[in-house]
Amino acid sequence: MDMLIERCAGLDVHQATVVATVRVPGPEGRQVVTETFGTMTPDLLALREWLQAYGVTYQELGADYFDRRHAQRAVQRHVRQLEALGYQVTINKAA
Repeated sequence: MDMLIERCAGLDVHQATVVATVRVPGPEGRQVVTETFGTMTPDLLALREWLQAYGVTYQELGADYFDRRHAQRAVQRHVRQLEALGYQVTINKAA
């Protein structure tokens, strides 16, 4: 299997903590490391430094990530919402 992303991280954000997990190359395959940080400014700066130390770069997925990824489902959901409001919806392919 081809590796698509060499270094990645996931963040689980809570009110008082952020749990971060990184997956990076290790001597025997993928290495997974988890650390918990606070949510105050010094803690978030420490989180940034921790991620940088593992070589993880930042990429914002964006608020519409899942709509872009699953465009057809998003269209169907919007059609259902409009139909529920009483609109008749017809979708024509663009020429």
